Amino acid sequence: MIRLLPFFAFIFLIFSCSDTEKNKNFSGKSEEITLAIEGMVCEYGCAKTIEKELKKSEGIIDCKVNFQQNQATCKFDPEQTSAEEIVNIINNINNGTYKAKLIEKKTDSPSVKNSNKQSDNLTGHKISQTETNWHHIISGVFTFIISKILN
Repeated sequence: MIRLLPFFAFIFLIFSCSDTEKNKNFSGKSEEITLAIEGMVCEYGCAKTIEKELKKSEGIIDCKVNFQQNQATCKFDPEQTSAEEIVNIINNINNGTYKAKLIEKKTDSPSVKNSNKQSDNLTGHKISQTETNWHHIISGVFTFIISKILN
């Protein structure tokens, strides 16, 4: 069993370094919008469904849906999607159960450091700085564990 641990660690590292297609072409620019959403009746069904659908959409960097305020805040790559497309995504969830309306739109200025800045990893995929930090931490932990097991 102990001899199999390095094998499983290796497999985990290979799969943890995969990148999703939606982040592959991130341009480095971002916009943030706030939307009013009508039709939500619960936090865990409605709000989480909207959030999940938006996060898996092309060009969405991050999205938070606040059930209490009936609002969503989305950060997105304007070269991959638009505020209008995000509104349409919400309006088409569950056959039009929800109605979204744009409240506010912000554009990141070039002078502001982008916390989601991405760089190439060894496979040529784009990964964010946060992902890079987690990969280093996970790699370090596995290296430590394997070295303790093998010694």
